[in-house]
Amino acid sequence: MQIRRATLRRSDDEWNVAGLLFLPDRVGRSARVTLSVRGDLGQASALSGSLRVEARRLLFPGSRDFIAALPDIARLLPRGGNGDVTVDLSFAQGQVVKAHGNVHAGGLVFDALGIAHSGGPAPVRPNCWCWIG
Repeated sequence: MQIRRATLRRSDDEWNVAGLLFLPDRVGRSARVTLSVRGDLGQASALSGSLRVEARRLLFPGSRDFIAALPDIARLLPRGGNGDVTVDLSFAQGQVVKAHGNVHAGGLVFDALGIAHSGGPAPVRPNCWCWIG
């Protein structure tokens, strides 16, 4: 991964970080990350703020391998396909209070996730998902 551009700003107890990353070829094209945090960084349970991640031209099999250290998230990614992902998180008092995003993808193949499925991974055909949490 290559950091193409990054900024860090701090004012009292407010931190702002923005970055543009070039992803490894097996993972995708690029990711833009924006983080705004208020509070004492030494007390995670008191932090508030937001996080936005925009990832472009992701290759889901490579992305799954790339985040293998986070198995609870990696197992939810498709085994096949590619696309663009945008995620927005808001947090307060160290807890996520709102999450939403978009996925525009094609050629997706998922694990069956505990459902009896003969023939390996389950293919799906949607090209856009949106969620609000």
